[in-house]
Amino acid sequence: MKPIKGTIKIGVSACMIGDAVRYNGQAAEDRFVNRELSNFVDFVKVCPEVGIGLGIPRETIRLVKKEKGIRLVNHGGDKDFTEAMNEFSEQSSEKMQSEGISGFIFKKSSPSCGAFRVKVYNEKGVTQHESSIGMYSAHIQKRFPWLPVEEDGRLNDAALRHNFIARIFAIKRWQENVAIKPSIKALADFHQIHKYMLMSYSQNGLRELGQLVANSEDKNIFDLTQEYLLKFAELTKKPASQSKHVNVLYHFIGYFTQELDDFDKKEMVENIEKYRKGLIPLVVPISRIRHYVKKYNVEYLSNQAYLDYPEELCVLNKL
Repeated sequence: MKPIKGTIKIGVSACMIGDAVRYNGQAAEDRFVNRELSNFVDFVKVCPEVGIGLGIPRETIRLVKKEKGIRLVNHGGDKDFTEAMNEFSEQSSEKMQSEGISGFIFKKSSPSCGAFRVKVYNEKGVTQHESSIGMYSAHIQKRFPWLPVEEDGRLNDAALRHNFIARIFAIKRWQENVAIKPSIKALADFHQIHKYMLMSYSQNGLRELGQLVANSEDKNIFDLTQEYLLKFAELTKKPASQSKHVNVLYHFIGYFTQELDDFDKKEMVENIEKYRKGLIPLVVPISRIRHYVKKYNVEYLSNQAYLDYPEELCVLNKL
């Protein structure tokens, strides 16, 4: 499978990259998104509330539970923007499709953009026990159920950040190699390159996806690739655990049993155990493995997605 050639495109709430489009006329710039991740991706920005014609600044809006379901209304409750947001979301989804986005970063808590646990009110303005997701975000996630989705606040968590980066790179590889020309070979190549990434989430999941590829002769290629993509997305939705990373690292050692002397083997094991105990970050044993892959020219590992992250993003440094 070819390495990523095109630029990764990520949908993003416009306020997070410096646009002063929030209800209070201000931006909500996220440093990691706008000053670090921006060096590796192109953003496709959107502000749904401005998109439906609301001004800057503007009255706040909220999700309100009514008899006919959750509605998007103004703070006073006398204006309902649900239909306008639904219409805009459909149009914007088409644009995101044509842009070929590989992920989306939403503004947390927003009634239009929030991706997780957005407050829902009753008609008297009292917060309900239940929560929902932003109305625009809901459309995007329904249209692209395989799409990696995150919020700005959650990306401060090292494990969630690493997971999001790993997933958007994987989806970009999928778009460039499988989606563009579906075939059994393209699917098998994708699965092989992501073997250890998948193992870091679940060995059972890795096995299930492998069986899906192996038993593919009588299946429609479009149905097969869609089934694989949805299962891949579901399997990788939650960050890999430390113990799963340790398991993968020990698998890597097996590729160097003939090359490494006793000193290097012992050092590698010590690094893995230090990582297990939380004494060093994941980047330390990973860097050592990358070194051995290059030194001994282990072709099978040289293209493994698990080892392929831009060092400048430092996604392994805090794991």
